[in-house]
Amino acid sequence: MMSVSADRQKINNEKVNHLKARLKKVPWFISPDGETTTAFPGAKRGNRVYAYRQDERIQSVIKQLHMDDGDCLFLTFTFDPSGLTVPETWTKGNAEISKAMRKLKRLGIRSYVYVKEAHLSGRFHVHAVVKADHRLPFFTDHKGKCRLSDIVLRRKIQNAWTLGHVDVQGIKDEGAGHYLAKELGKVSHVENALSRYDKGTAEKSHIKKLLALYYLVKLNIRQYGVSADLIPYMNNSTDEDYEPSPVYMIPRWIVEDPRFQPYCQTLIPGTWLCDTITQWLRERQALSESVWKALAGARSVQMDSVLAGA
Repeated sequence: MMSVSADRQKINNEKVNHLKARLKKVPWFISPDGETTTAFPGAKRGNRVYAYRQDERIQSVIKQLHMDDGDCLFLTFTFDPSGLTVPETWTKGNAEISKAMRKLKRLGIRSYVYVKEAHLSGRFHVHAVVKADHRLPFFTDHKGKCRLSDIVLRRKIQNAWTLGHVDVQGIKDEGAGHYLAKELGKVSHVENALSRYDKGTAEKSHIKKLLALYYLVKLNIRQYGVSADLIPYMNNSTDEDYEPSPVYMIPRWIVEDPRFQPYCQTLIPGTWLCDTITQWLRERQALSESVWKALAGARSVQMDSVLAGA
């Protein structure tokens, strides 16, 4: 079995530092709520805020797939060994997966969700949940896996991907939905993976997560894809009556101050209150009375007033 130190060799400090620098550029905000004010970072792919927002969307999509209806498949698209570099597998794979999904539509598979991931080598692969417009025949193979009985359809699905192999499994329950939620939902962020890497305790799953995000952001590739019929569920909030509180941006010079940095380590919205920050601002005497009151929870001072205090 590959050791942790060997896993770390699959990703280098340059890639890790690139991800860290990217996550540090996230804007920070405050939201007054009664007597207190909550401070939180904005959403950026890779951080917890982005992951939490995506979780609500992907859960909505999973519900629409109804994976226990006997018409869904779990597909894994991989590359054949070739002379391609790791970045080339991502650019070619990203272009080819869209073509493959268009081919599947001609086979009666019109709904899908797929996520692009990295092997330990960094090479590209895709996992997808697809839904046919009819019930599918399944059987259990000698390894206990649910398989598609329709050999003709299985071969047509495999031929839709021209860069390698397609593993076709049947879906009988919501297990595949849990997989999608893990890869695109609350735990899809890389903050824990970065921390484990720094401590030298990163496992294979952490390394693959870091490699995937690195190539996604470096090559400007979207992590997931959904069929047209599911896009509305990715875009709509489940809480139609939600009315957001006033939100103000924290000036960049505050966020970049070394004394503010310890607060930036907690990236879950609402996990700490702004009274400690206002105390810090008081000691520094950098803001006017009206501005630090806004930071403490006053709703009357707008964002431009906060920025003017900078």
